[in-house]
Amino acid sequence: PRTKGPRKTAPFNRVGSLLMPLAIGALLAVANLGGAGWIAGRVTSITGGRGAVEGLSGTFPTDLRIARLTLRDPKGTWLRIDDLNVDWSPLALLRGVAHVARLNAARVAMLRQPEPEAKSGGGGPALPVAVEVDMFRIERLELPAAIAGKPAALALHGEARIGSPDSGHASLSARRLDAPGGSYQINAEATPA
Repeated sequence: PRTKGPRKTAPFNRVGSLLMPLAIGALLAVANLGGAGWIAGRVTSITGGRGAVEGLSGTFPTDLRIARLTLRDPKGTWLRIDDLNVDWSPLALLRGVAHVARLNAARVAMLRQPEPEAKSGGGGPALPVAVEVDMFRIERLELPAAIAGKPAALALHGEARIGSPDSGHASLSARRLDAPGGSYQINAEATPA
């Protein structure tokens, strides 16, 4: 059941919304300015100070490598991603889809939950395009006690298709790295009410 009033935005929707300017910036930079430095320098202003990129390299624009991606809110950094590799198809944007064949990260540290964005009228931000991720892998996801009940380290892999903040599906496998015997499989689907 849906409640009235402001709704907190899911962290995944925020990450997807922040990665889209990076993808579009990569295309523009390659086409017009030809430089990884320009992209890294523009991410902070494009995201309104909420994202920062360090060590951008790879084969532009289809195989991007980022040494560190940091996401912030008014209280500071809430997510740090190290050694991120995005193998994607920029031409799919022409059909309204951000298609990622492979997304790998060596380490993702979720330091805390992000602050909720002040929105009126309920609902999260609309994604500018649908998102399809054929395969993602996080070698080490670190979660603090405030999120997981006690500190946890996991290895994740899976796939996802997100049409909007309210519709999509994902398949996720997780394995505990810091405790014996923890293995999880999650299949989720969301449809508009």
